[in-house]
Amino acid sequence: QVIFPKKLQTEEEQKHPFKPKDIANLIDYFMEENEDYIDVISCPDVKVMYKIGSGIDKDAIIVKSELLINEIFSLQAIIGCLCDIEHRAEWDGSIRDSKILKTYEWNVAVYSYIAAQADLPSLEFVEKSVVFRCGNAVYIYATSVDESLTPTKSLHERGTTLISGKKIERTGKFISIKTV
Repeated sequence: QVIFPKKLQTEEEQKHPFKPKDIANLIDYFMEENEDYIDVISCPDVKVMYKIGSGIDKDAIIVKSELLINEIFSLQAIIGCLCDIEHRAEWDGSIRDSKILKTYEWNVAVYSYIAAQADLPSLEFVEKSVVFRCGNAVYIYATSVDESLTPTKSLHERGTTLISGKKIERTGKFISIKTV
């Protein structure tokens, strides 16, 4: 099963269609790979680390994190907070503006948001994302949409998301949210 509608697929995705299991394996690989990462926060409930460069892009900044949350929230509520870009803008301080551009079958959405970190210039991101279950976990996968498919009238430079993955699963008394 192909995840994204054909008109949203890059040439690479059309040549080598991802299946949900392939995407889950890719996200798991990035989460387990720890070479050259620098710890930013390392506490029992929160871990954040980063590195510069990858096999995909030598200048890319790759950030990984893990958050453990007591099961006071339902899995559905947590997934909703992470997936709904307009809701996410309410609690994610880096998002300045957001909107859902289109939704499709199979939990696929295309959305845009403008993000800024500290004193860096704001960038506009246009991403396609999908939510799916694989094994005992729920995955959220997002990547940039080709600019020719979604031209915008933004005054901001276009940012690129090579891969954004989240893995949400129950681990004992906690819900684990791992991101890359």
